[in-house]
Amino acid sequence: MSAKDKPTVYIISDSIGETAEFVVNAVASQFNSGQVEIRRESFLTDAEHLKEFIREAAGRKSMIAYILVLPGLRRLLRRKQKNAAFPLLMY
Repeated sequence: MSAKDKPTVYIISDSIGETAEFVVNAVASQFNSGQVEIRRESFLTDAEHLKEFIREAAGRKSMIAYILVLPGLRRLLRRKQKNAAFPLLMY
Protein backbone atom coordinates (compact mmCIF):
# COMPACT_ATOMS: atom_id res chain seq x y z
CA MET A 1 0.00 0.00 0.00
CA SER A 2 1.48 3.34 -1.00
CA ALA A 3 1.64 6.22 1.46
CA LYS A 4 -1.04 8.06 -0.52
CA ASP A 5 -3.45 5.11 -0.24
CA LYS A 6 -2.87 4.63 3.48
CA PRO A 7 -5.58 6.05 5.71
CA THR A 8 -4.29 8.96 7.77
CA VAL A 9 -5.36 9.88 11.27
CA TYR A 10 -4.58 13.45 12.24
CA ILE A 11 -4.31 13.89 15.99
CA ILE A 12 -4.82 17.50 16.96
CA SER A 13 -4.44 18.86 20.47
CA ASP A 14 -3.95 22.22 22.11
CA SER A 15 -1.88 20.33 24.69
CA ILE A 16 0.42 17.31 24.31
CA GLY A 17 -2.02 14.92 22.60
CA GLU A 18 -0.51 11.75 24.09
CA THR A 19 -3.85 10.29 25.19
CA ALA A 20 -5.41 10.61 21.75
CA GLU A 21 -2.30 9.14 20.10
CA PHE A 22 -2.31 6.19 22.49
CA VAL A 23 -5.98 5.43 21.74
CA VAL A 24 -5.52 5.82 17.97
CA ASN A 25 -2.50 3.49 18.00
CA ALA A 26 -4.42 0.89 20.01
CA VAL A 27 -7.38 0.99 17.62
CA ALA A 28 -5.16 0.99 14.51
CA SER A 29 -3.36 -2.13 15.72
CA GLN A 30 -6.70 -3.97 15.87
CA PHE A 31 -7.78 -3.07 12.35
CA ASN A 32 -5.93 -3.18 9.07
CA SER A 33 -2.78 -4.51 10.78
CA GLY A 34 -1.89 -0.99 11.84
CA GLN A 35 -1.50 0.18 8.22
CA VAL A 36 -2.42 3.71 9.15
CA GLU A 37 -0.34 6.86 8.97
CA ILE A 38 -0.60 8.88 12.16
CA ARG A 39 0.25 12.59 12.30
CA ARG A 40 0.16 14.33 15.65
CA GLU A 41 0.13 18.09 16.09
CA SER A 42 0.58 19.17 19.70
CA PHE A 43 0.14 22.61 21.27
CA LEU A 44 -2.01 23.83 18.38
CA THR A 45 -3.46 27.21 19.36
CA ASP A 46 -3.74 29.02 16.02
CA ALA A 47 -6.87 28.92 13.83
CA GLU A 48 -4.88 29.23 10.57
CA HIS A 49 -2.70 26.26 11.49
CA LEU A 50 -5.84 24.24 12.28
CA LYS A 51 -7.32 25.18 8.90
CA GLU A 52 -4.19 23.80 7.18
CA PHE A 53 -4.75 20.41 8.82
CA ILE A 54 -8.44 20.46 7.90
CA ARG A 55 -7.60 21.18 4.23
CA GLU A 56 -5.03 18.38 4.19
CA ALA A 57 -7.41 15.90 5.84
CA ALA A 58 -10.21 16.79 3.42
CA GLY A 59 -7.98 15.89 0.48
CA ARG A 60 -7.06 12.42 1.76
CA LYS A 61 -8.62 9.24 3.08
CA SER A 62 -8.50 10.42 6.66
CA MET A 63 -10.06 11.33 9.98
CA ILE A 64 -9.22 13.78 12.72
CA ALA A 65 -8.99 12.71 16.35
CA TYR A 66 -8.84 15.70 18.63
CA ILE A 67 -8.64 16.97 22.16
CA LEU A 68 -9.21 20.71 22.08
CA VAL A 69 -9.88 22.64 25.25
CA LEU A 70 -9.91 26.00 23.47
CA PRO A 71 -13.59 26.52 22.55
CA GLY A 72 -12.89 28.66 19.48
CA LEU A 73 -10.72 25.97 17.87
CA ARG A 74 -13.21 23.25 18.78
CA ARG A 75 -16.07 25.21 17.16
CA LEU A 76 -13.97 25.94 14.07
CA LEU A 77 -13.08 22.27 13.61
CA ARG A 78 -16.68 21.10 14.01
CA ARG A 79 -17.97 23.79 11.63
CA LYS A 80 -15.40 23.03 8.93
CA GLN A 81 -15.92 19.28 9.23
CA LYS A 82 -19.59 19.59 8.35
CA ASN A 83 -18.58 20.55 4.78
CA ALA A 84 -15.72 18.07 4.46
CA ALA A 85 -15.53 14.35 3.80
CA PHE A 86 -13.75 13.14 6.92
CA PRO A 87 -14.99 11.94 10.31
CA LEU A 88 -14.11 13.53 13.64
CA LEU A 89 -13.35 11.64 16.82
CA MET A 90 -13.35 13.65 20.04
CA TYR A 91 -11.67 12.55 23.27
